[in-house]
Amino acid sequence: MITINKLLPILLAGLLVSTFTIAQGNKQADPEEGKYDGKYRRGLRHGKGTCIWPDGSKYDGIWKYGTMSGKGIFTYQGYKYDGYWEGGKKNGRGTLTFPDGSYYTGMFKDDKYHGFGILKLADGSSHEGNFKNGKSEGFGKHTWPSGTQYSGEWKEDEMHGKGVLIYFDGRVEQGTFENNKFVPCDCSKDEDKTPLQAYENADLVFVGKVTQVYPNENGFDEVFFEIDQYWKGEFGFDRTVVLMAGYTSCDIIFYKDESYLVYSSSTSSSTGYGFNYAEKCSRTKELLFATFDIEQLKANVPCKQPGKKNALMAAYSTDHVCGCDGETYRNPYEAAEAGISSWKAGKCEENKKKQK
Repeated sequence: MITINKLLPILLAGLLVSTFTIAQGNKQADPEEGKYDGKYRRGLRHGKGTCIWPDGSKYDGIWKYGTMSGKGIFTYQGYKYDGYWEGGKKNGRGTLTFPDGSYYTGMFKDDKYHGFGILKLADGSSHEGNFKNGKSEGFGKHTWPSGTQYSGEWKEDEMHGKGVLIYFDGRVEQGTFENNKFVPCDCSKDEDKTPLQAYENADLVFVGKVTQVYPNENGFDEVFFEIDQYWKGEFGFDRTVVLMAGYTSCDIIFYKDESYLVYSSSTSSSTGYGFNYAEKCSRTKELLFATFDIEQLKANVPCKQPGKKNALMAAYSTDHVCGCDGETYRNPYEAAEAGISSWKAGKCEENKKKQK
């Protein structure tokens, strides 16, 4: 059985290089060989013309002082290149078709894939992204015949950098890859961290539901939460929190309409704006697996303690919360005024009905 790591060199190094080289072999032939029908200038092939070589290879297109330069079509034993040439080599945009129906369409430089391109193979696999000197380099998306997909960074035909690998069976590896291998997040130093320690280390602790996920132009996602249960930190109007989610091995994949217990820290981006973020080592987890943490937070975080009021929550808003003291407050701001450190969204009687 071929593993995911061994399959990439076979598909990309093998078909991108060796097969491509075969298609190029006859293009290096002496242009004076073969039968030429076309225009000349200064005794050299120049302008529109067609040349057929003894081995059957054929070029029909633009020539410039004896070399293929401009738009033209080259065919050889089932291979076909339709695109631009410069100095007798593929340069610019074009499409190279293989005998088995596989094809590459995109940018070329000196006979090699170079720039953005799309490769479709006869076995159903494909690669779409950037190439450099005939190899995938930079961002690209690869799909295997099994349905497994990788979207992320590449280096010399190998998954290298940040990316997401989604297996055909639904398993996901998101984060950092090196030489086709996934580099998992190392949380060994945080393995013994208790819920209370995670609470003390965090700037914001809450249970919330993901309402929206928006890609940010700076290379991360903005994940919007609506707080359902609260212990610590500042948030926005209507109990809204925005988290920054990146694409490293330690970043968490947040799904819309799912609920999570979040231990969040704050940071500042290069633009000067502050962001909240939560990583795997922070004990952030899906609500389904957070029962123990929630019980520990309820038992160990004092219900009443002086703290910084959330300035973003207007005192006049009607957004009832049930305090840890069993009292209903008009909004989180009033609960903070009363020194309440934790609460649940909704009136206390409403929460009791939900528990029943």
